[in-house]
Amino acid sequence: MDEATAIATGIWFRLVRASEDGRSCSFYPELKGVSDWLIVSRDLSICGWCVSACQDVIRERESGKGGDAPSWSVAPHLKERSCGFCGRPPADVGTMMAHSIGSICDKCVAVCASLIAQADERGEGAQ
Repeated sequence: MDEATAIATGIWFRLVRASEDGRSCSFYPELKGVSDWLIVSRDLSICGWCVSACQDVIRERESGKGGDAPSWSVAPHLKERSCGFCGRPPADVGTMMAHSIGSICDKCVAVCASLIAQADERGEGAQ
């Protein structure tokens, strides 16, 4: 899904170069500079590294393996929080990744991964 499609579906995403944007990742701000990309929504941002980590956790959960998830992916007190990117409640998604600042659902993780992959395919990576 490209940025225009994401916007057309009612989900607002913007892919920016992490080095050119003053924001840091809402999920793991300490990782500033680790990823080329930052996906920005109205209220949150997520870096490419965290998108990849979320994909790993989602794959493990879907395969039934569970595995060691980052602590922010299963924060018990945040399980009822809606996705900070699309607004979907936990009941409407397969997996909700949560951190003290916000949450992202599996569907939005997939959109973010797609935006990053498309930019990488176009050769827009590290410059």
